[in-house]
Amino acid sequence: MPLSMPPGLRMAVLARAHRQRMDARLEKDSLTSAQLRVLGDIMELENQGVPEINQRDLEKHVRVTHPTMTGLIQRLEAKGFVRTMPSPTDRRYKKIVSTEKAQHFQKLVADQDEQIFAELCRGLDQKDIDAFYRITDVMLANLEEET
Repeated sequence: MPLSMPPGLRMAVLARAHRQRMDARLEKDSLTSAQLRVLGDIMELENQGVPEINQRDLEKHVRVTHPTMTGLIQRLEAKGFVRTMPSPTDRRYKKIVSTEKAQHFQKLVADQDEQIFAELCRGLDQKDIDAFYRITDVMLANLEEET
Protein backbone atom coordinates (compact mmCIF):
# COMPACT_ATOMS: atom_id res chain seq x y z
CA MET A 1 0.00 0.00 0.00
CA PRO A 2 1.28 3.46 -0.75
CA LEU A 3 2.82 5.49 2.06
CA SER A 4 0.78 8.48 0.96
CA MET A 5 -2.47 6.84 2.10
CA PRO A 6 -4.53 9.36 4.11
CA PRO A 7 -4.81 8.70 7.86
CA GLY A 8 -8.56 8.07 7.80
CA LEU A 9 -8.18 5.46 5.10
CA ARG A 10 -5.32 3.82 7.04
CA MET A 11 -7.55 3.49 10.11
CA ALA A 12 -10.41 2.16 8.00
CA VAL A 13 -8.21 -0.46 6.32
CA LEU A 14 -6.81 -1.63 9.65
CA ALA A 15 -10.25 -1.74 11.28
CA ARG A 16 -11.68 -3.67 8.35
CA ALA A 17 -8.80 -6.17 8.38
CA HIS A 18 -9.18 -6.70 12.13
CA ARG A 19 -12.96 -7.09 11.82
CA GLN A 20 -12.66 -9.58 8.93
CA ARG A 21 -10.13 -11.70 10.81
CA MET A 22 -12.23 -11.67 13.96
CA ASP A 23 -15.39 -12.52 11.99
CA ALA A 24 -13.62 -15.45 10.32
CA ARG A 25 -12.38 -16.84 13.64
CA LEU A 26 -15.72 -16.45 15.35
CA GLU A 27 -17.78 -17.67 12.40
CA LYS A 28 -18.39 -21.03 14.07
CA ASP A 29 -20.04 -19.15 16.94
CA SER A 30 -22.12 -17.12 14.46
CA LEU A 31 -21.13 -13.78 15.97
CA THR A 32 -20.21 -10.78 13.87
CA SER A 33 -17.79 -8.13 15.07
CA ALA A 34 -20.71 -5.72 15.56
CA GLN A 35 -22.52 -8.22 17.79
CA LEU A 36 -19.27 -8.88 19.58
CA ARG A 37 -18.72 -5.20 20.27
CA VAL A 38 -22.20 -4.79 21.73
CA LEU A 39 -21.78 -7.92 23.85
CA GLY A 40 -18.41 -6.65 25.06
CA ASP A 41 -19.91 -3.28 25.96
CA ILE A 42 -22.74 -4.93 27.89
CA MET A 43 -20.29 -7.03 29.85
CA GLU A 44 -17.98 -4.07 30.47
CA LEU A 45 -20.88 -2.02 31.83
CA GLU A 46 -21.93 -4.94 34.03
CA ASN A 47 -18.36 -5.25 35.36
CA GLN A 48 -18.38 -1.52 36.14
CA GLY A 49 -21.44 -2.11 38.31
CA VAL A 50 -23.96 -0.28 36.12
CA PRO A 51 -27.24 -1.32 37.76
CA GLU A 52 -29.30 -1.43 34.59
CA ILE A 53 -28.29 -1.55 30.94
CA ASN A 54 -30.89 -0.66 28.36
CA GLN A 55 -30.92 -0.37 24.59
CA ARG A 56 -30.98 3.42 24.49
CA ASP A 57 -27.80 3.66 26.55
CA LEU A 58 -26.09 1.10 24.30
CA GLU A 59 -27.13 3.05 21.18
CA LYS A 60 -25.38 6.13 22.54
CA HIS A 61 -22.33 4.18 23.69
CA VAL A 62 -21.84 2.30 20.41
CA ARG A 63 -23.10 5.20 18.27
CA VAL A 64 -25.64 3.25 16.24
CA THR A 65 -29.28 3.87 15.39
CA HIS A 66 -32.22 2.37 17.26
CA PRO A 67 -33.14 -0.10 14.46
CA THR A 68 -29.52 -1.28 14.20
CA MET A 69 -29.24 -1.88 17.94
CA THR A 70 -32.63 -3.60 18.01
CA GLY A 71 -31.39 -6.13 15.45
CA LEU A 72 -28.09 -6.64 17.27
CA ILE A 73 -29.81 -7.28 20.61
CA GLN A 74 -32.38 -9.62 19.04
CA ARG A 75 -29.66 -11.70 17.39
CA LEU A 76 -27.58 -11.84 20.59
CA GLU A 77 -30.64 -12.96 22.51
CA ALA A 78 -31.55 -15.60 19.91
CA LYS A 79 -28.00 -16.99 20.15
CA GLY A 80 -28.20 -17.16 23.95
CA PHE A 81 -25.62 -14.45 24.76
CA VAL A 82 -28.02 -11.96 26.40
CA ARG A 83 -31.43 -11.89 28.01
CA THR A 84 -33.87 -9.03 27.94
CA MET A 85 -36.57 -8.38 30.48
CA PRO A 86 -38.83 -5.47 31.35
CA SER A 87 -37.01 -2.80 33.30
CA PRO A 88 -38.09 -2.71 36.94
CA THR A 89 -37.43 1.05 37.03
CA ASP A 90 -38.90 2.19 33.69
CA ARG A 91 -41.43 0.07 31.81
CA ARG A 92 -40.60 1.80 28.54
CA TYR A 93 -37.25 0.00 28.42
CA LYS A 94 -35.94 -3.53 28.49
CA LYS A 95 -33.12 -4.41 30.82
CA ILE A 96 -30.31 -6.27 29.03
CA VAL A 97 -28.06 -8.76 30.85
CA SER A 98 -25.34 -11.10 29.64
CA THR A 99 -25.71 -14.83 30.12
CA GLU A 100 -23.27 -17.39 31.45
CA LYS A 101 -22.59 -18.41 27.83
CA ALA A 102 -21.44 -14.85 27.11
CA GLN A 103 -19.11 -14.81 30.08
CA HIS A 104 -17.36 -18.00 28.95
CA PHE A 105 -17.14 -16.62 25.44
CA GLN A 106 -15.49 -13.37 26.60
CA LYS A 107 -12.18 -15.11 27.36
CA LEU A 108 -12.05 -16.71 23.91
CA VAL A 109 -12.71 -13.38 22.25
CA ALA A 110 -10.03 -11.60 24.26
CA ASP A 111 -7.51 -14.25 23.25
CA GLN A 112 -8.48 -13.96 19.57
CA ASP A 113 -8.24 -10.17 19.70
CA GLU A 114 -4.72 -10.35 21.15
CA GLN A 115 -3.66 -12.86 18.47
CA ILE A 116 -4.98 -10.70 15.64
CA PHE A 117 -3.33 -7.60 17.08
CA ALA A 118 -0.02 -9.49 17.33
CA GLU A 119 -0.36 -10.56 13.68
CA LEU A 120 -0.98 -6.97 12.59
CA CYS A 121 1.99 -5.78 14.67
CA ARG A 122 4.42 -8.29 13.17
CA GLY A 123 7.74 -6.50 12.66
CA LEU A 124 7.08 -3.84 15.30
CA ASP A 125 9.05 -3.68 18.53
CA GLN A 126 7.46 -3.10 21.95
CA LYS A 127 8.36 0.60 21.83
CA ASP A 128 6.25 0.98 18.65
CA ILE A 129 3.35 -0.94 20.16
CA ASP A 130 3.49 1.20 23.32
CA ALA A 131 3.47 4.32 21.12
CA PHE A 132 0.40 2.99 19.29
CA TYR A 133 -1.45 2.63 22.59
CA ARG A 134 -0.42 6.11 23.78
CA ILE A 135 -1.49 7.72 20.51
CA THR A 136 -4.80 5.90 20.26
CA ASP A 137 -5.55 6.63 23.94
CA VAL A 138 -5.30 10.35 23.15
CA MET A 139 -7.40 9.97 20.02
CA LEU A 140 -10.09 8.04 21.89
CA ALA A 141 -10.10 10.66 24.66
CA ASN A 142 -10.52 13.37 22.03
CA LEU A 143 -13.44 11.44 20.58
CA GLU A 144 -15.08 11.13 24.00
CA GLU A 145 -14.73 14.88 24.59
CA GLU A 146 -16.76 15.50 21.44
CA THR A 147 -19.74 13.52 22.69
